[in-house]
Amino acid sequence: SKYGYWEGDFSKDFSFSYCSSLVSAIVPTGVRTVSFQGCENLVSVVLPSDMTKIESSAFWDCRSLTSIEIPDNVTIIDDGAFYGTAIEHITIPANVTYIGYTSFFYCTDLRSINFDGTVAQWNAIEFGEDWNKDVPAKEVICSDGTVSLT
Repeated sequence: SKYGYWEGDFSKDFSFSYCSSLVSAIVPTGVRTVSFQGCENLVSVVLPSDMTKIESSAFWDCRSLTSIEIPDNVTIIDDGAFYGTAIEHITIPANVTYIGYTSFFYCTDLRSINFDGTVAQWNAIEFGEDWNKDVPAKEVICSDGTVSLT
């Protein structure tokens, strides 16, 4: 539309990589794969509640993306998923078991990380190298305590 907003009926793969005019998107239920890589003006995205994985580089270099809600069913945040975004706060669902290599690398505005699960669940997550490099957040707030990231 003329407002840079798109909502529609898409296939299982939803890709708008390097679409500089895209500002906002609502991803419909049933979509399993999203890619907004390089959408430098993307400000907001609503992901479907049935999504289980944030794909590798899904939001890579979306420099205007300041917030996103990760659906509760997500178990994997893959490599470079949010690399270089302007996200300021993130809540990671308790079901997440993997946060990949450079997932939040160079998210220099990310000052707050919450995890919906317990400290024990957080410590059981498999983390890729440099998953949080250059992130200013120094701790993760879990349902039963905090975990230091330093």
